[in-house]
Amino acid sequence: MKLFLTILTRNAYNSETIATHNESAYFDFLQDFISLEQKSTSLTPQQVYEEALKVVSSLGNDETNFFKLSLAIHEAAPRMEAYNQYYRESVMPALSQYDDQCKVWVQLGNRQFCDIHQFTDALSQEKNTAEAVDILPFDHVVYSPGATKKAPNVVIYTDRFSAQFEEFYKALNDVHDLSYIIRYRPSILPSSSPLYLAGYGVEMALKKTDYLVIDDRSSQGMKGRCCYMNAIS
Repeated sequence: MKLFLTILTRNAYNSETIATHNESAYFDFLQDFISLEQKSTSLTPQQVYEEALKVVSSLGNDETNFFKLSLAIHEAAPRMEAYNQYYRESVMPALSQYDDQCKVWVQLGNRQFCDIHQFTDALSQEKNTAEAVDILPFDHVVYSPGATKKAPNVVIYTDRFSAQFEEFYKALNDVHDLSYIIRYRPSILPSSSPLYLAGYGVEMALKKTDYLVIDDRSSQGMKGRCCYMNAIS
């Protein structure tokens, strides 16, 4: 089976693959994958994969093997497509104004902030009044140690672990008593290459359901006569 997906950069995809089995490891290794993203432009895909294995290897052999298998079968791909679909169908229409050219931005209520300083200024006035967002089953929620475990009203969207994302990420962590959600948005760059999902398939079973009206009394009579003749012969 193949799907045309807008896939994230390899490091964001690697992090999401880890999260499918170990959500806490996602946050433990987030800074490592942010750092890897900074130098991945000069690395080949094979080298990025090897560097990712070095990061994950601290979890032990079993977790590392799970990570390899999950990458091989693209286990995180359906989750990423769910993020993209939710972004297009629920997030974008709910905003008062939307700029698709913002690769990294923060949502507060129904407003989009592409500048982190404008966001922090607005947050100081709307932190306790902005409407909470719905938490998705696969969301990455960062709870501040001093904040209550209520639904956050701040979401950061990104298509990669870029230097701009790191700036937003550190700024959000510096805000006292702020809980927020990390989500992914579709990449601005179009992707036309299909992603083949190993282990997924479609079966279509066909069964003939037509009721054919056939007068078989004569054939049944002949069959009974043959059986009778065989019995007495």
